[in-house]
Amino acid sequence: MMRAMLAILFAFFAAAGFAQDNTLTAQEKAEGWILLFDGRSLNGWDQGGRSVWRAENGVLVADQGPAVNLRYETPFSDFILKADWRQGADGNSGIFIRSALQGQPATTGYEIQIWNDHPEFPTGSLVFHVKAKPVKPA
Repeated sequence: MMRAMLAILFAFFAAAGFAQDNTLTAQEKAEGWILLFDGRSLNGWDQGGRSVWRAENGVLVADQGPAVNLRYETPFSDFILKADWRQGADGNSGIFIRSALQGQPATTGYEIQIWNDHPEFPTGSLVFHVKAKPVKPA
């Protein structure tokens, strides 16, 4: 089975000035990496018809309100995921992988936790499966 490599270069935050260009290096392109977020639009992404997410200053920003998952429209088989993120002190987020189209992503697949204050599964954990060591804010 061909191994697809993915790069998600995005951040979860609303502060301007942190954004970097969302591009791949020549080496990453040669190695087969795929850029999932261009820094300018939500092309390739589905948020279930609700406009909660937007591209702003090179990052993905979620407006306050009910939680809405942002799903990449193209399914992948085997992959390596690289992601950059930043969130506020009270932020609670995650990256869901291998989730079904229907149902709760955290229970139909895996959630990579992005929330240091979770009592059992801090940032970097696979929720309900593998506990990571907590990371300190940069």
